[in-house]
Amino acid sequence: MRHGRKVPKLNRPPDQRRALLRGLTTQLLKYGRIKTTRARASAMRKYVDKMITLAKDGSLHKRRQALGFIYEKQIVHALFAEVPERYGDREGGYTRIIRTLPRRGDNAPMAYIELLFFLHIAFESVATIFAIVVDEMVYMTSAALLM
Repeated sequence: MRHGRKVPKLNRPPDQRRALLRGLTTQLLKYGRIKTTRARASAMRKYVDKMITLAKDGSLHKRRQALGFIYEKQIVHALFAEVPERYGDREGGYTRIIRTLPRRGDNAPMAYIELLFFLHIAFESVATIFAIVVDEMVYMTSAALLM
């Protein structure tokens, strides 16, 4: 039974699951937005929020904890430099999950997960994602017509 389990299994053993979540967290902090499955995005959200909370504190101990989790050292230094002024007044909820069309090969539910920056950047990213979704719908429709 899974009573009280907080971490989704993601169909992987614990060591592979931890490596997957570390890699996804590193990539999200590096690029600001990534596309992955909804289950991975919702599992990763907890770790991204924790890394940003560590960076808001900014102590040496918190920096070393982040270095132990994030794969790239430069990302940790950039994170600790940018986060206090960007998310200083927020108490949590640093990421947004935007649902998108299912993956073509296996119909897995997909989503974009992105960091919240400022309001005007968020509107631009939503417009970009809307354009991407429209492009995918046109592509899928044209592929269906060819069959």
